[in-house]
Amino acid sequence: MTIKVTAKQGDRLDKIVQEKLGTLDNFKEVLELNSSLKNKLYLDENDVVILPVIEKKIKVEDELW
Repeated sequence: MTIKVTAKQGDRLDKIVQEKLGTLDNFKEVLELNSSLKNKLYLDENDVVILPVIEKKIKVEDELW
């Protein structure tokens, strides 16, 4: 599953990834999904960025009592 985001003039791919996913840990995967954008320093208005849906893993602590 993926999410599509429309860039505004002057957006950067890393900025969009950080804002939407909260991390750059999956940036390599984002580059693979957006091969046409990977050589752009700044995105053009209305460029479509495809982001993966990331499942957050939550560590469950043992019950204390």
